[in-house]
Amino acid sequence: MRRYFCDRKSCSRTTFVEQVSGLSACYSRSSTGLAGWLRSIAMELGGRPAARLCRRLRLTADRTRLLRLTAPAVADRAPRVLGVDEFAFRKGCTYGTALVDVEAGRVVDVLPDRTSETFAAWLKDPSRRGDDLQGPGHRLHQGGQGSSPQRPRSR
Repeated sequence: MRRYFCDRKSCSRTTFVEQVSGLSACYSRSSTGLAGWLRSIAMELGGRPAARLCRRLRLTADRTRLLRLTAPAVADRAPRVLGVDEFAFRKGCTYGTALVDVEAGRVVDVLPDRTSETFAAWLKDPSRRGDDLQGPGHRLHQGGQGSSPQRPRSR
């Protein structure tokens, strides 16, 4: 890698680094080759055994870093299929709503109550809207009817 320096006083960045493809990545703490080795070790052995092997090989990696390398990257996008489920913060007293991206298998948001107005307000935000809704067919689904995009029905 080559490091370049800017001589101008008005320049806010004083150094620039050339990124070499296949060797390093932006904001990475290790080379792509080392990350590939650690990912392979973690996939074969798992958390603690992989960490023990890395210590024997004099590689600096703990079990949480190794497990993080094996996790698939989740794209931040609006969910296409949204699962809606109710749960109790405190049984009999307060309830909430969990919104889950069904395709990615991750929790998108947790609403503070289970009213249809809160769910409809969440759906009206264009960055969060999905195409399909799967969830309970009572108050929440009825509240989301006016604000969710509708698919044309084929006959």
